[in-house]
Amino acid sequence: MDALSSSSAPSSRARLGWLAFVLLACGHFTVLYLWRSPQFLNLTLYSHGGERLPYQTRALMAWLLGGTAGNSHLAPLLLRLSSPLPKEFHNPYAVVLLIATFLAMFVAILAARASLLHITGDRRFASWASLLTIYMAYFNLVAVYGLAYSLPYDVPSLALFSLGVWLVFTRRYWLLLPIFIVGTLNRETFCFVTIFLVLYTWFRTEPGESRSAALRRIAPHVALQAIAWFALRLWLHHLFLHNPLDPGHHSGFFDFQLVHNLKSLLNPFQWPLLLGLFGFTLPLLIHRYHWISDHALARSVAILLPLWGLAMLVVGVVVEIRIFSELTAFVAPCIGLIVWNRWVLPARRTSEIQP
Repeated sequence: MDALSSSSAPSSRARLGWLAFVLLACGHFTVLYLWRSPQFLNLTLYSHGGERLPYQTRALMAWLLGGTAGNSHLAPLLLRLSSPLPKEFHNPYAVVLLIATFLAMFVAILAARASLLHITGDRRFASWASLLTIYMAYFNLVAVYGLAYSLPYDVPSLALFSLGVWLVFTRRYWLLLPIFIVGTLNRETFCFVTIFLVLYTWFRTEPGESRSAALRRIAPHVALQAIAWFALRLWLHHLFLHNPLDPGHHSGFFDFQLVHNLKSLLNPFQWPLLLGLFGFTLPLLIHRYHWISDHALARSVAILLPLWGLAMLVVGVVVEIRIFSELTAFVAPCIGLIVWNRWVLPARRTSEIQP
């Protein structure tokens, strides 16, 4: 592996080229995403804490928007910055979302690159395979039909999940805690990072270490994350207790959507939309599952994806495919490893054998 890694280390010019390409790709995604997908929420109301539940309890971006676009001192500056932009972006909230979405997508790609580099040790492959993140995001977040709208916390959630996965891979558990807190303030689904931490630790034990010993090693971190999640979600619910409920919701937490979702799944019109999740890579993930060389990752994802899908069937709206976008943080490394082990490594070994 070391020999392969060193032989494929990119040059400085290649690194700069990759960086330029990624920045342009993030810019393209950001403009297309915010241009084609209208905002589902009233951003002014959201930034001032007055939006309906359960959306207002995903408060991280509300606080960011309130402290920037909703600030009477910063709003005029942001409005001036928007003057060269198309008229659709001529408001301070759009400028903040442009910057936040661009940075979040860039961070998500860098985190995916770090994860793939940790697993494969190949910088060049990790750099280009990390672009699976933005490829999948085009399908999951820039919907071409169906419920084509956006929410301000979706792309930041993808970035935070990608960071969380990398921190689990590299066992930086204490660094994971602040990311976990920020991610939970952004969206309640961040608890799945804790589930991934438990699963990955269970399936990836060190030589001579029992699974029970491995779980005891991470138990304090799991306990802290669980306490933080419950405390933050209860606090946010209490903070916005008197906000109005979204039509069709009966509480500020979750509503039972199973029957409605099952009816939606019977509609053939929705089947291509669901098949397109993660850029039509789910059949490859299932068919080539055995090529994922990190077996702990493979087994964890084999549990996590159905678990997420079941949770969304019960409390989400499955044809609103943006609710699956965070799973890109898990699927992208798996697809990257399939490509690495099935095609890249065999081709490289063949080229080394031939004179």
